[in-house]
Amino acid sequence: MNEADKKPVTGRTVFWLLACAMRYKCRILGAVLLLFASVALELLGPVINKTIIDDYLIHAGTGPIEYGPILTMIGLYAGVLVFAALFHYAQSILLQTTALRIVFNMRMDLIRHLQRLAVRFFDNIPVGTLVNRISNDTESIRDLYMSFMAAFTVSLVQVAGIFTYLFVLDASMAKYVLLLLPLHLAVMWLLLRYGNRYLSAMRARISDMNTMLSESILVMPVLQLFRREQETIREFERLNRDWQANHVKQLRLNSLITRNLLGLAGSVMTAWILWSYGIASLETGLTIGVMAAFLDYTGRLYHPVIAVFDQLVNAQRALVAAERVREVLEEPVDGRQAAGVRQAAETAGERRSPAVLQPAAGPEASAAKEAEAAKEPEVAENPMRGRGEPAAAGDVRSGRDEAAAAEERRGQTMPAAERKPAGRKRGHVRFDNVWFAYKGEEYVLKNISFEARPGETVAFVGHTGSGKSSIMNLLLGFYEPSSGTITVDGVDIQRLSKRELRKDMAVVLQDPFLFAGDIQFNVSLHTPGIGPEDARRALEAVGAWTFVEKLPGGLREPVIERGSTLSAGQRQLITFARALAHDPAILILDEATASIDSETETLIQHALQVVSRGRTTFVIAHRLSTIKDADRILVLHRGEIVEQGTHDELMRLEGRYYRMYLLQKGEILVT
Repeated sequence: MNEADKKPVTGRTVFWLLACAMRYKCRILGAVLLLFASVALELLGPVINKTIIDDYLIHAGTGPIEYGPILTMIGLYAGVLVFAALFHYAQSILLQTTALRIVFNMRMDLIRHLQRLAVRFFDNIPVGTLVNRISNDTESIRDLYMSFMAAFTVSLVQVAGIFTYLFVLDASMAKYVLLLLPLHLAVMWLLLRYGNRYLSAMRARISDMNTMLSESILVMPVLQLFRREQETIREFERLNRDWQANHVKQLRLNSLITRNLLGLAGSVMTAWILWSYGIASLETGLTIGVMAAFLDYTGRLYHPVIAVFDQLVNAQRALVAAERVREVLEEPVDGRQAAGVRQAAETAGERRSPAVLQPAAGPEASAAKEAEAAKEPEVAENPMRGRGEPAAAGDVRSGRDEAAAAEERRGQTMPAAERKPAGRKRGHVRFDNVWFAYKGEEYVLKNISFEARPGETVAFVGHTGSGKSSIMNLLLGFYEPSSGTITVDGVDIQRLSKRELRKDMAVVLQDPFLFAGDIQFNVSLHTPGIGPEDARRALEAVGAWTFVEKLPGGLREPVIERGSTLSAGQRQLITFARALAHDPAILILDEATASIDSETETLIQHALQVVSRGRTTFVIAHRLSTIKDADRILVLHRGEIVEQGTHDELMRLEGRYYRMYLLQKGEILVT
């Protein structure tokens, strides 16, 4: 059980739930007024019965029965019940639809808040737990508003109305019936105190099971490969049994002190009223109608109280869920990320989004998920010639035209540049004495300084954990550097909103991710200005059209979740086409060729050359043969840049890069 599940429900959570409801105070007030009218009419029934008994039936012995007034009273009773039912229906619909609106807003608040959170939050919480809080926990809160709050409000009004009529009938006897209220409150206190611990444990186990299921389904081939099926089943069974045990304890507590105890108390009170009225009728001449009405009201007192107790378990479950949801909503937001989301809301429909990033592992995985949400539609033509210096002012289009002509000679065409507005970044990136640690002072990057000029390709190499992906995480704004500065086109990235920072960036990662939909959607992501023809040209440019056109649906070929019906190489080519179609100024390739075969690597290498042309490109690679043409190669070791230069310069240096390159070629052995 995590810390959030151990915490008891606080008063802040109750006030927060009330604040959520107060958004619709007019609707709630209307429902309460309808409820008052409904309850008042319902409780007129025993008074009408008393009138019929005392005024028309008891006195019938002194003369003939007057059926006309009796039928009139019966008709009045029927009319009262009809109008009470209509009012009850109206208030129920109004209250239930209001509850649905409250939970709808709560879910939207959650999803908006998640977009504003820093990546560190996602590093420390399982995906299944977050999904559980957004879906299951908010559903429990819906039950709170729709079931318990409705039952509680109705029951409260009914109890108040019943006691009002009881005091009108016989104040002396009604005072004794009031003794039932402390008993009811004591039982409710016991349930809330002892039932909450069981419900908290149950919610924790459900969250654990959801997390385990999410992870198990995601890595099912690995589980089967390593024959972990039985261990997984046993672990799930342990969680399931723990949930069952706590549920049984909660049921025993609820069964012991709700209907049984309250039913016994109600029966004793009824017997005492009969005895008291029997004695009183002999001494004071109390009428049978009053006694009948008093017993009717006392009997009705039992039903609203039981209705509250029947929903009390759901209320406890919902309060625990609300505590967990509130904790997520109170997580501090990333100010720059929040500014970017606000900017997106203001410019919705006017601009188009950039390439969506792909998920990675560890802290980088969270970075990838965050980048998937980083969509900024503004893109402009990159006035660069290849990977060198900027073209002359009068020759901006010439480099682009030459590149397009070269592609046409290969039978391929670059996506149209006409749709790109001005205002795009140049792609001049500079790290100046940057230090960074994920935790405390455990620095994973130390004194990182380098510069990438517009149009250059900079490669990062080094063993696992050397800090390559961490550098990209900082550039993308997923984390803030501990010290030092990072600038893009001379502007410190901490002065930019996350959306403004990422608007001209795209990332292609080792594990390509495709969305459920079709191939055209996975290239364009419904971005205005990228139509079917643009998607086709992007696929042609990276060499993916050769297999896409053979698919039964072509661009409209359905893609299931994560694109599992396509090979890894095919998925990777589609993500390259996605990046090319959005034409970013800064492109990050994070080990994009690490998990593909040699034949597919040839296609990927060609796609890489096409995508990186005319833009600043950062390449993280384990296969050193794929970065030989980079303008600069940075060699990292334990978070520091130990060597840098071109491939030829580093080979002449005969240092760490030289040994890594020969090792991969099989010319030296590690001893």
